[in-house]
Amino acid sequence: MSDPTHMTHRPSGLVLIRRAGHPRQVGAVQPNYADDPEHSRQLIGGQTEPGEPPRVAAARHLLRETGLRLPIGRLMALDNTDARKETGRKTCQNHIYDAGFLEDGVPIELPPTAPGKKLPELARFRWLTLDRRHSDPPGTAYLDQYTQSWQGQHIRASVDTARAGDLAELHRGVPG
Repeated sequence: MSDPTHMTHRPSGLVLIRRAGHPRQVGAVQPNYADDPEHSRQLIGGQTEPGEPPRVAAARHLLRETGLRLPIGRLMALDNTDARKETGRKTCQNHIYDAGFLEDGVPIELPPTAPGKKLPELARFRWLTLDRRHSDPPGTAYLDQYTQSWQGQHIRASVDTARAGDLAELHRGVPG
């Protein structure tokens, strides 16, 4: 196994959870460590451990970040992001898996504050609506309001592939 400190990219495992009875809504978490907290909602998941498959990482992050044990379904999208010199972030390949639909009333348990930290890793879980419709109730939280544009694009592409049964190959949320 190669030394993970010298890897040129970091794979991750993410999960798409859709709200049962509300097919236009997806689950997203808000990390406390984000540079832009207002637009930081993202899919549940994160980086793999050395030698860990992305599907296993997706299940591990789902349990740690929400307390949920859901079956990790098929791979719906691969989204490649570029390295960022200013932050030291490596190239990332996000593996986005289908975790199905979650019924209302199922408790979401965000992780507690880790020892030595001032804030927990995640601030909240929220259902985000993919697109605006005139029939939406006041206070509806929309994907475009709370995500960076590429995050919203890879979430939409994942929902589209879930419906079509395809695999989306993306670069920063854009097919290609």
